[in-house]
Amino acid sequence: MRVDMLCCGVVLVCFFTLGREGREEGSLLLRLGNKEFYDSHDMHIPVKSDKFNKKQADETKEGQVSKRARDSFSFLLRTRTLSRNFISVLNHHNHGSQAFTNPTNANEIPYKQRQGDFLNHLEVYLAKRDGVDKLLKISRYATKIILASSVLPETLTVAKRLKSFESSVGLSRKAFRLGKFVQDANALRGSHFDSKQEIILSIIAYGGEGLYYFVEQFVWLAKSGLIDSKHSKSLGKISAWAEFVGYIGSISLKFRGLKKLGEDEVCLESSVEIAITSGVGCQEEERRLWRLREKKLLKKLSIVQDLADGLMASADIRDGRGQFSGPLLVSCAGLLSALISTHKSWVSC
Repeated sequence: MRVDMLCCGVVLVCFFTLGREGREEGSLLLRLGNKEFYDSHDMHIPVKSDKFNKKQADETKEGQVSKRARDSFSFLLRTRTLSRNFISVLNHHNHGSQAFTNPTNANEIPYKQRQGDFLNHLEVYLAKRDGVDKLLKISRYATKIILASSVLPETLTVAKRLKSFESSVGLSRKAFRLGKFVQDANALRGSHFDSKQEIILSIIAYGGEGLYYFVEQFVWLAKSGLIDSKHSKSLGKISAWAEFVGYIGSISLKFRGLKKLGEDEVCLESSVEIAITSGVGCQEEERRLWRLREKKLLKKLSIVQDLADGLMASADIRDGRGQFSGPLLVSCAGLLSALISTHKSWVSC
């Protein structure tokens, strides 16, 4: 608004002081004061009229008048530039003001906010024990896939370093399981059971997983050298069996939960269809249906994860012998489990 008022002032000066040529240039300045003209012409100086091109600007009085008009035009451009710079400074100190909104900054702020939200989410994720553990799990099984696929010859130095890295990461992951059995004990205490079958399955699931985490503490102590390493193999067998039994109970419980979610989904879908048919708003039901489907998807992914972990536990029980115990297959199952658990942990943050 202030810039346009300044344009009008310069135009009036041209009309009253610069004569006929000044009025021509003044009318041109009036056109230039229009924002649409600036936008469509990219603020280029317009082409001079034919009458003005026929005369030499520095030889006649009219040329001198036109020169003064051009000087006024240059002054106008400089004034508009300074005004816009001043508005930019005000925008820097008044982000919430709509009177001085900078389109460039308005587009950049949401991106910065999204970037900040991602970094905050990542910080919360890495602060959790499961977050770091799952990242280590991904790196370990990705390394095992490289080693099991025979992409690198065993004689190479890189292969030896990868094998050492995989072993050290596996030992580091066991340290993250210290005291984790308490989590299963609290989950069992806080569960609500609808039938005796759920009680039995919950005891199998949480009890098996809790026993696995409890024994894994001693496996870590044995591999780290604090306990005699001769107990490492027997402790590993006990933890593998406990893990396998726990996954049987967990998969059974999750299938029952998936069945309940399917029934709830059918009820909500029928409610939404009835509401749409009768012309009644059903936004709340649609949101509930969307959340229910998302929960159902996570439940399915959790079942796939338990199946992959159960496959690895059975391979540990059989010491890598028999069907479905190949190193490459077990490593792929471990990587799949790691990716699913990472996604679940990320969503839950």
